[in-house]
Amino acid sequence: MWADTKAWCKALTHAGIEGFRWHGLTYTWASWRIQNGTLLHVVHETGGWESGAMVGRYVHLAPASLQRHAEVVSQVFCGTNSAKRSNENWSAYR
Repeated sequence: MWADTKAWCKALTHAGIEGFRWHGLTYTWASWRIQNGTLLHVVHETGGWESGAMVGRYVHLAPASLQRHAEVVSQVFCGTNSAKRSNENWSAYR
């Protein structure tokens, strides 16, 4: 795989990285793509997984990413979204 495995292992040790597995980069790549707005089906296709369910096993979202989505849902339920405001504007015409 690598021309000089000893040099690679030495670099990992120097960086303080323990338990490195190449396969772990798949998790990182998929998670970063989803967190940056790439659609799930695009990650599925470009990552070469057999199904969307398999992508779900690889994607682990950071709490900050989940927080952004939770705030959108909260705005909808708390009445701060633009759709509700436009409905309120129409209530004067009923």
